[in-house]
Amino acid sequence: MLFLYSLHHALLAQAYRFYAYELNNARDLEQQHWDKAFFNVNVLGQTNSLKYAPFIEKGADGVVFNNDLLHVLGFSASRFNTLYTYYNQQKQVGLLYCRS
Repeated sequence: MLFLYSLHHALLAQAYRFYAYELNNARDLEQQHWDKAFFNVNVLGQTNSLKYAPFIEKGADGVVFNNDLLHVLGFSASRFNTLYTYYNQQKQVGLLYCRS
């Protein structure tokens, strides 16, 4: 159930992104919530995102990432370094390249 914590903070981060033009500190709050959403990348990497349809749509490339929740949140948050580190440690995705 730790993934629910991450989903909660991911939704809050998206909300702050959406309202960034109305709130002075929305970008800071967005980043704080993304940080909390990624507190345990191993849990996100082991959680199947397809269980949350229709909220999360099955994409053509999801199979490359084993349809996990980590890749969904990682791309939403543009946390490519997090994805690169996790998948290279897991040896699940050999084609992921990240330039800092």
